[in-house]
Amino acid sequence: MSLLYAPLIKSILVLLGFGLVITWPRDLWESLRSEAVPYYVVLPILLVWLGIVIVVRHFFIQNARQMALTNTGKANESYPRLAQSMSRVLEAYSRNRGVMAGEGMICCLNTSVPQAELLVSHGNAKSPLVITQGERPVIVFPDSLIEQLSDDELDGALAHEYAHFQLRNPSWCSSEAMQYLTPISPMARLLSTQLSMEEEKACDDMAVRILGKPDVYAEMLLKSYRFSQLKGNRVSRFVEWLPQVTGGKPIIYERIERLLHSHTISRGMRFQYLMACLSWFAIIAIFGFQ
Repeated sequence: MSLLYAPLIKSILVLLGFGLVITWPRDLWESLRSEAVPYYVVLPILLVWLGIVIVVRHFFIQNARQMALTNTGKANESYPRLAQSMSRVLEAYSRNRGVMAGEGMICCLNTSVPQAELLVSHGNAKSPLVITQGERPVIVFPDSLIEQLSDDELDGALAHEYAHFQLRNPSWCSSEAMQYLTPISPMARLLSTQLSMEEEKACDDMAVRILGKPDVYAEMLLKSYRFSQLKGNRVSRFVEWLPQVTGGKPIIYERIERLLHSHTISRGMRFQYLMACLSWFAIIAIFGFQ
């Protein structure tokens, strides 16, 4: 995933006038950069604009968090089956944490992740969701979905949501960090969308790794998808089908296909690390970060 940060860094450097678009032909790009607005003019404007957007974004995040927590209750009081499932998931993560770190699933092994508060939504929540903003992380689970899932499927759903906390803690090594740069770099919007998709796949891998039963997990994804479709409005249903208009597949199809085809994530890790390093060197050599 770190390779996706390269075009973001490059685009910001070019925007500020610190770097060339590519290093060759150098004369062409040097002349173009010489005509650009100086960085000491652009930088203050970008910083002020970024500060304004961060304040506005924080306001909307807090408003969305408040709406998500409206009409919710603690799981252990009314839904003991969900609370028991969460206990099994936490135990599984604790038991397999070292194994996941060895397979490259957790990048920040020494960071302790606080136990999430488990709430049940009695409102119009379309799917389970995680809330990382605030003093304590929260998992909100729709009450109507609980009865539609078996115990194993509940374990898979909660393991997936808890994996988001693992990948977003600390925040600087998560995909959310890129979203703060969206206002000053168009590239950040494209990359943050791709990183969000990759995070969903990584959470699937982590959940299946600690629980096993990929077929059961795939069935859970399908049931959750159907549940969200019934809860969604006409606009959201139309948006879900847009990828097929352009010849693509909805992300849920790709996630289920990955689960049904057996694969070992840790296979050839040394080769993967080697290729990642070589890719970085190639990017630096071709585009340059001077």
